[in-house]
Amino acid sequence: MSAIEHNDGQWYVEDNPRWPYERFMQTYYLKPMRYSFCREAHNQTLAQLRKAIAWTVEKDPWLLATVDKIEQAGLQSLFELAERVSTQEQAMRFVEQNDIERKHLEGLLDFCRRRMIPHPAQLRQLFDNLDQHLLAYFEQLKAVKVTNSYTLLEQGRTQAGRAALAAQTRVPERVLLDFVHRADITRMAWVSGRMVKQLWAIGYTSLEQLRNADPEDYFQRMQAYYEQHGKGKPFDATPKTVQGLIDAAQRLVSIVEE
Repeated sequence: MSAIEHNDGQWYVEDNPRWPYERFMQTYYLKPMRYSFCREAHNQTLAQLRKAIAWTVEKDPWLLATVDKIEQAGLQSLFELAERVSTQEQAMRFVEQNDIERKHLEGLLDFCRRRMIPHPAQLRQLFDNLDQHLLAYFEQLKAVKVTNSYTLLEQGRTQAGRAALAAQTRVPERVLLDFVHRADITRMAWVSGRMVKQLWAIGYTSLEQLRNADPEDYFQRMQAYYEQHGKGKPFDATPKTVQGLIDAAQRLVSIVEE
């Protein structure tokens, strides 16, 4: 991630004047941190950050060196860092005090937000347009402002939460659990609504099922799905990509109570 500073004194990330530093932090860190499931499952320790860096192809020495300097500053986790550098003024002071290059701090924050912080997926995108039953239930959830993965997981990841939500919306608990599982899958990096629908279509209807998937069986199911729908070659086309998806599912902290 690159950064530029305009004449107005603002930091801008991704070379985009629409993304001042503080808006970036609010969107990708401070907002997710307000949700208990995110604080519990996605607040990576610095040791976990080092492992995540090692799992990627981007083994840039500055990533690990930046984590080391953050640890020397007395911080222990990703969200602790985010709180410390949530404003531009705080970030400027932090990099100066700890001999960290600004681009390296921003690069680490960008690395983490892309791989470790779940983005709020719109529930409407997680099921087939032709499923009128789910569409009707979605409208009932929408009426109480439960429209994305953040709000649904926060309210429906526990049995008690789903019971309360069912009483409020008259959506059956079994349907709520299905929606919750769809939202849960989107906590994985780069998993879109389209992929969620494909997973459900080939029989993987929870994070736990994906964790326990046999790579060869997964590939065969996905290949058959693509052939049936005339979609050409599946993205999950090699044992390496399939195993990588399963490994990513296994690394996620469980948050859904059956």
